[in-house]
Amino acid sequence: MLKQIGLKDKKKAYTLIELVIAIALELIVLGVSFQIILTAYKSYKIYNEKSIINDSFDDAQLNIDRLLKNEMIENIEIIDNEIIIYYKEKHSESSVYKKLIRLDSLNNKIIIETFNNNLRIGVNVVLRNVSEFTIINKENIYYLIITNLNGEKRIQCL
Repeated sequence: MLKQIGLKDKKKAYTLIELVIAIALELIVLGVSFQIILTAYKSYKIYNEKSIINDSFDDAQLNIDRLLKNEMIENIEIIDNEIIIYYKEKHSESSVYKKLIRLDSLNNKIIIETFNNNLRIGVNVVLRNVSEFTIINKENIYYLIITNLNGEKRIQCL
């Protein structure tokens, strides 16, 4: 009956205010989502860096422990925060090699130097970013204390 009087059907559409409100709500949700993602990424980076540092500490301690428990060791000396290991490559050999574990304070890293007949034949880096490498003797038990540049310490019984 409305058509007969001359009134047209109303078209169903969104008004400009409704569109602006919808866009504003979407932007708020997008901003909150972006902040959550950014916070999660920063946390991930922090935990990843800590994990790398802890893994390096663990690897260094395992390498030093492995060297000290080798079956081919002839003698171990600890002098002035340095560990000197005398060992044979093979049972049949008479020559004894020497490994020196120490802190290279110029480069802030723990190194292992390998010697044959007092001639250095190799250098390996065990751990980087080290500020302190100390060996303490308490009642015939030696403790190795490693401190990195961030101040984190690890203590290992030798």
